[in-house]
Amino acid sequence: MKKFDEDALKIIFLIKKKPAILVDKSVSCLRSFLDGFAVGYSFPNIESVFPDFQKYVEQRYHCNLTISWNEILVLQANNEEKAFYLFFEVFEQFLKESKVNYQAFM
Repeated sequence: MKKFDEDALKIIFLIKKKPAILVDKSVSCLRSFLDGFAVGYSFPNIESVFPDFQKYVEQRYHCNLTISWNEILVLQANNEEKAFYLFFEVFEQFLKESKVNYQAFM
């Protein structure tokens, strides 16, 4: 696993434990934070780090719209805060199915 991948997982699970790190508990705020974090490491956005996550969310929710994973989660959860929590559930399942050892970062 690359250093940035490890750092991204650390920050994602830190936010899960301490959501007050963000301005509010919304999946859009989380997405913006993660994109900024990725840019800080010279990646264009968080999807550059976990490129299969978008496709995973689309397939999981049978969504063929051209919208981002965070927007799909909002549609599923019916609001930003519920989508924030749904993200962690879906992301962990994505990591399990991708056989990424993420337990050390939790």
